[in-house]
Amino acid sequence: MLSLSELKPILRTPPSKTKTNQKRPFRILRPIEYEALRNAAPNEHRINLDVTLLTGLRYEEAKKLQKHPEWFDGEFVYIPESKAKRTEGQMERWVRLSDLGKHMLPLFFKNKPLPARQNWRDNLIRWAKKAGLNPVGIGVKVTRKT
Repeated sequence: MLSLSELKPILRTPPSKTKTNQKRPFRILRPIEYEALRNAAPNEHRINLDVTLLTGLRYEEAKKLQKHPEWFDGEFVYIPESKAKRTEGQMERWVRLSDLGKHMLPLFFKNKPLPARQNWRDNLIRWAKKAGLNPVGIGVKVTRKT
């Protein structure tokens, strides 16, 4: 146990100025809500929206995948090591795709590139409002978590 003289310097230390690790709330969409969101999106973004849902990839992984079609072997998507996964202790992974996912990925590679993370979030919120959905919790994680 620490003595009072040992505790005084600790007690006088100002709190650190680092960010608190507060996570934003995210939302899990019901199938009817996802369909409404998808229908509110412009046609050129629907493929991107579908692929992010069907693969369950993190947004940054999906952006990298779009630049590297060789990561798709027809059945699986290979995701090499990234910073996000390194913090979770995962070095690399393979994502098994459904039949619809296998069909959508070639279209995804030819489609318009995914926008910046903030722009994608703003687009999702705008489409949610247009579809009559409450935009609370809508963000880039919504397709991964749904």
